[in-house]
Amino acid sequence: MSSHPSGARTGCCQHQKSIPKFHNHPVPGANKKSKKQKKPLRRPKKVKEKTPSLQRKTLYQLHNAWFHHTIKHHFLPWTGCSFDSQYERYTLKENSPYYYKKVRFNYHIVDDSSKFSKKMLEKQVKRRERTYRRCVSTCIKQNPTAINPTDGNIIPECLHQTMTQLKHLCLPNRSIRSPIKHLTRKKHGNNSALLEFLSTYKSIRRRTLTTIKNSTNIQ
Repeated sequence: MSSHPSGARTGCCQHQKSIPKFHNHPVPGANKKSKKQKKPLRRPKKVKEKTPSLQRKTLYQLHNAWFHHTIKHHFLPWTGCSFDSQYERYTLKENSPYYYKKVRFNYHIVDDSSKFSKKMLEKQVKRRERTYRRCVSTCIKQNPTAINPTDGNIIPECLHQTMTQLKHLCLPNRSIRSPIKHLTRKKHGNNSALLEFLSTYKSIRRRTLTTIKNSTNIQ
């Protein structure tokens, strides 16, 4: 918009509404609605509500896996790694806000040429090296004193602590324990519908009695 000493100002069609002499003239395109393409309506996603029956079912599976020492075998084709997992319970002496923890152990690499091609095996090696470098860099960022000043290598204990935080297992003689965070004592400890499947002193006593009974039957 330009201003002149005579007061005869002009402007574009979008700014003429601020000039007094154009107040009685309609601004072109002011009342026209912009033509926008209407997006197709999406159906709302069905969200599964956590009903007491569903909570009891999932909690029963977790409690049953811990009670019977169930071991699950996992294999990752992306990196060619295999490991086992098992559930353990936190003791009351540990004073943990969680009930159960997941243990990952028995790590080993499956480099079988009959299952994977040569190119795929090379990719798996590069992916394992990339993941290991990520763990090392994360460890150094979090703890700059993790490098040994004598030889310049990273301290194994600090690296294992970072791998536990990232839930990455890369050594056969190591194990990782991570808590099951969706089940807490503060939230589920007072729920009478779920108390049956939580790890308490009664469940420990029942478990020991069953193991003693099975051992006597074997003998």
